[in-house]
Amino acid sequence: MLDGNISQEALGKNGLSPGYFNMKFSNKMDDDRVKKIEKTSLPETKRRRLFLKQERANQKDASEVSEGSTYQSEIGLGAEADIESIPDPVSKPKFGAVQKLKNTRPLFIIFDLETIGLNKLSPRMFKFIP
Repeated sequence: MLDGNISQEALGKNGLSPGYFNMKFSNKMDDDRVKKIEKTSLPETKRRRLFLKQERANQKDASEVSEGSTYQSEIGLGAEADIESIPDPVSKPKFGAVQKLKNTRPLFIIFDLETIGLNKLSPRMFKFIP
């Protein structure tokens, strides 16, 4: 079973520091992986998976009864076609300037510089220009 401690030991043997955030992240991932394995092996979880699988099968059967087969090999090569003609395309709406705002002057210009890094302590930068 691999975990983050192996990489930490390898870095330690080579005289390198694994780093605080690297260790914290790898330990968190290890804990999450162990919890997920424990949860998926529970009988309730297996029972739920089987129940959901049966529900999907029932839903598929019900839709095939009302709509006909959809996901089947060579389904499009059948002799019957339900569509007799192709409908006309829907035209896109045309957007224009709002008449009320046409002759107004903007009061503020806001620049979002996306300068927020991964560090939670980094300052957030927003610039307002009148």
